[in-house]
Amino acid sequence: MVGKNGLEEVKARLQDISVRMELLRDLHPDKKGDHILLDCPLCGKHEAFLYDNNRKSIIECPRGNNCGVKVSIWDYIQEKEGLDNGETFRRLAEAVGVSYHPQTEDQINKARKEATERDMLEDVQGYFQDCMKTDKAASARAYLKERGYTEDDILNMGLGFFPGYKETVQWLEGKGYTQENREQALNCLNTRGGHTVTFLWRDRWGRPLSLWGRLARKVTDTDQVGKYLPFSDGVYGKKSFPLNLDKAKEGELVIVEGPFDALLAQARGIPGAVALGSSHLAGEQRKAFEVIQKRQITLALDGDKAGQEGTEKAIRELEGMGFPVFVAEIPEGEDPDSIMSRQGADAFREILRNAIPAARWMVNR
Repeated sequence: MVGKNGLEEVKARLQDISVRMELLRDLHPDKKGDHILLDCPLCGKHEAFLYDNNRKSIIECPRGNNCGVKVSIWDYIQEKEGLDNGETFRRLAEAVGVSYHPQTEDQINKARKEATERDMLEDVQGYFQDCMKTDKAASARAYLKERGYTEDDILNMGLGFFPGYKETVQWLEGKGYTQENREQALNCLNTRGGHTVTFLWRDRWGRPLSLWGRLARKVTDTDQVGKYLPFSDGVYGKKSFPLNLDKAKEGELVIVEGPFDALLAQARGIPGAVALGSSHLAGEQRKAFEVIQKRQITLALDGDKAGQEGTEKAIRELEGMGFPVFVAEIPEGEDPDSIMSRQGADAFREILRNAIPAARWMVNR
């Protein structure tokens, strides 16, 4: 039986342009830059596009009132060949080389629902990124600039601005997303008013796992809420993979604590930085490390007691998995984000260059 991720695997393989062109060869596809030009399945004009945005496979004809068709590859194949959901899954699975075993209609529908929810997270963060440029986000931008972030940092980190519950729901409904779509992936939307700086937590393949928000102000000891919170308290509130693992496909891995540590490092040209979201490896994150290529890991956790304890525990776990581990010593009271935002990326690079083997760090400790 294909697991619940079977449809996700088919969808991922459909991002291969050659696979799409072969699947849609009856529409005479032509590769044109970052999209594919093909015959419109409705009007027949060679003016439809299949956009290659690494996420959705949508055929769209921009002929306005004369046509205006917009259909997914799934729906096109299903309608053209007169298939039900199970048959469509089998057709696409065979086309992209995914091992197929029959699934029930309920299983297919569940997989499609999950795929829609992931698409919704991607879309709503795109909307939030547009909102970050508006006047309503002025205080959030001012806070980020006070932290030392530039406009380019904000853009390259992929940060968005949550404009509020009502505005977001209105936008989602305008895009065709329903309450049923939101009840799992965004079920805390109405309680995240203070966590207005947003970002996506992705899995190792780049698919959205969860949408997160950060307080757009300094955190104090009297705060009763976390600095970072997900917009869901269910399956879409997890951080099963280190943040940014999808962008760290080769070379050294630099493990940091905070999401902004990793996002800012990536934005400032330091590859391989991934965030745990805490000072220790979570159970599901350990599984992610178990299956990736064994390459050098440098631990750069925060310069506090929790960071020191987390470093010691991570050394034992990662070396037990076969990773060569080094430790970059972060000054007391600092973290990679504070170092880069105040002193520049080169200051953090120098700390990484001076990393010492984990065994020596353990002896020194």
